[in-house]
Amino acid sequence: MAPRSRLRKNAGLPPNLYEQRGYHTYRHPVTKEIYGLGRDKARAVTQAIQANLHFQQQAVTLLDRITGATERTVADWCNEFEKLYGKHVRMKYLRDGLGHSILSKLEPLEINNWLDANWEEKPRMRQAMLSTAKVVFGAAIGKGWLKANPAADLTTAAPITKRARLTLDAFKAIYAKANPVLQHAMEIALMTGMRRTNVMNLQWSQVKEGYLWVEHAKKGLKVRVPLSMYLAAMKWTLGDVIGRCRTATVSRYLLHHQRHVGLAKPGDKIRDKTIEQLFREAREEAGINGQNPPTFHEIRSLAARLWKEQGIDVRVLLGHKTEAMSALYQDSRGAEWVTISG
Repeated sequence: MAPRSRLRKNAGLPPNLYEQRGYHTYRHPVTKEIYGLGRDKARAVTQAIQANLHFQQQAVTLLDRITGATERTVADWCNEFEKLYGKHVRMKYLRDGLGHSILSKLEPLEINNWLDANWEEKPRMRQAMLSTAKVVFGAAIGKGWLKANPAADLTTAAPITKRARLTLDAFKAIYAKANPVLQHAMEIALMTGMRRTNVMNLQWSQVKEGYLWVEHAKKGLKVRVPLSMYLAAMKWTLGDVIGRCRTATVSRYLLHHQRHVGLAKPGDKIRDKTIEQLFREAREEAGINGQNPPTFHEIRSLAARLWKEQGIDVRVLLGHKTEAMSALYQDSRGAEWVTISG
């Protein structure tokens, strides 16, 4: 059945654009929703043409039907991506939010709206999901599923860290209120700049040949820290700090339980959450509160500042891969150990 002929007053206008007493409106060709465009005819015509071109690009073509592009959804590519590269922790969010969309027709605006709808108030998660989308859709190009990455040009505001920094005076105040286990954890964290997870996982087998052998969790950088390293601000050496961790309880771990606590047995390592809770309690007892008080992780930043004052290569100590270290990683692929000069 042929479409109904347009009224004479609309005959010279682009499809879907209408004029009523000098006022122009555009009707969405799919949803039939009406959009007002004002009385400026030239501007209304331009916008209508742009909209029509967009819908023409979105329309299913014969080539799409022949190649099967119209049948491949974002969910289909997510499944293929995981077959090729393994499971991805954030793939569920992509499937739930964009999985129904035709992959070849996916627009940057749709991705941006999905990010805003779910993580507008969580900038770090929004940043992480955008990064994931760029990686996942970028991989689709190499496999011929896409011609261009629809997430490539999208941006997100850098998250603002609101957590307060930990000063040396605050560290000492919290340390004074801490129990022995927390004190040992704080000592090691300050002497090595390690993340909490690394500190909790330290084993006695990593203390050998006059060094503490550390493989950083996030970056994989392998660092040998001399036990003789001396922190002037606290008058500690790393060897002294580690020595204070020895107890009568047999354990593989430097930080371990000495008695039964819940399901934990003597010798079991201390959990991350336990240390964080102990730190929070000691911090509150020390009277260090505020809207965003420092957490255990802030010891890492304090360590960086203190060691930098002593001339230590802080970036290597903290396990960061830098331009200066790139040659080493290209050669050894991270298999060699970097020794800190105390």
